[in-house]
Amino acid sequence: MPHTPLLAGAPNFRDMGGTVTRDGRSIRHGLVFRSEGLSQLTENDLEVAQTLGIRLVCDLRSKHECDRSPSRWPLNKGTELLHLDISADVRAGEESMIKLLVDTPTRQVATRAMVSIYRQFPYAFSGKLRALFDRLLTDDGVPMVFHCTAGKDRTGFVSAILLSALGVDREAILEDYLKSGMYWDGVRGEVSLKRSLQAFFAGVPPDDVIHPMMAVDAAYLDAALDEVKENFGSVENYLHTCAGLDEHAVGKLRERLLA
Repeated sequence: MPHTPLLAGAPNFRDMGGTVTRDGRSIRHGLVFRSEGLSQLTENDLEVAQTLGIRLVCDLRSKHECDRSPSRWPLNKGTELLHLDISADVRAGEESMIKLLVDTPTRQVATRAMVSIYRQFPYAFSGKLRALFDRLLTDDGVPMVFHCTAGKDRTGFVSAILLSALGVDREAILEDYLKSGMYWDGVRGEVSLKRSLQAFFAGVPPDDVIHPMMAVDAAYLDAALDEVKENFGSVENYLHTCAGLDEHAVGKLRERLLA
């Protein structure tokens, strides 16, 4: 069945509700949404947004991204913005990745660079996830939407960690991640990415560089989750170490979000 986006200007905006956990429970509908950037919302989208009762908008983009493409989400009374500038924490890795791509602009190198970026995510989010999870545990933190620019990389990692905390198995987590490849407007994203990289390449970057960076590839998220397992032992340990969530907090999170 073709996907009908809830928001025409953000086709990768979607409710995480309905995802089933290992023990047969499911995420409640209407509590947690994930999305791409919210700068292209239509007037009708703004009307739909008002009906969702969103109390918290968590923006994972850098200040530069926010300034370049301001969100159109209505921040009315009762709706708060939580800004977590994740890009600032992976900037060094991105700069080295871009240098490598300029020197060797091939599909293989671009794919390897994306895997490397994903492996940095557990550390880039360390210390910042706590603010997001703390709000998920409060009455004024849900319904929540969290988003980045494309809704696939930074948002994909946060979604994976949240789903893991709720007891969703890895196969279902990857399935949720891969939906972005079907929902996201890659044409619009490609134009934006090429514009961002032009200064480094002294012209339009080759497609062999662009395509892997635009991709929603299970190998990318696998790399991030493998990094968590290899260096923290488990997602539970990662959440405890990097987000301050102990077993009691995880249990409370499940009671709040699961049916």
